[in-house]
Amino acid sequence: MTTGFWSIPTDLSLPRAPVSFLKEQAAALREDTQGSLVGFVGTIPMGPSELGYYLTIEAPTLNNYRVTVLSIRHKLVPMYPVTLHTDIFTPATDIAIETEGEFITELRRILSSNEMEQIVAALLSQIRAPV
Repeated sequence: MTTGFWSIPTDLSLPRAPVSFLKEQAAALREDTQGSLVGFVGTIPMGPSELGYYLTIEAPTLNNYRVTVLSIRHKLVPMYPVTLHTDIFTPATDIAIETEGEFITELRRILSSNEMEQIVAALLSQIRAPV
């Protein structure tokens, strides 16, 4: 039997990765729109010690039309600060986020903004347009 020397944390001691919040919101969008709109989280190729992700809205019945909502990047260790970029505001916005709490606040602000509501409404209007 091999003896491992790895220090493996328990689930209780694992911090929440920023991407986990994006995945939650992607799932919530699908649920809230009964699948008319689907959130998608993808990876962005980065350097060896940096991670990048993006969140898009996809409309399956509109030939999988996609709108990129935001992207994030951060180091593997530590996960904060996070740099968040979004094009839904004019001008495009880059935000340096220092903590998990700040990240949640900014994510909520973007996803509940008037600009985001207009994008979602426009997509749902196209989906529900009579044939």
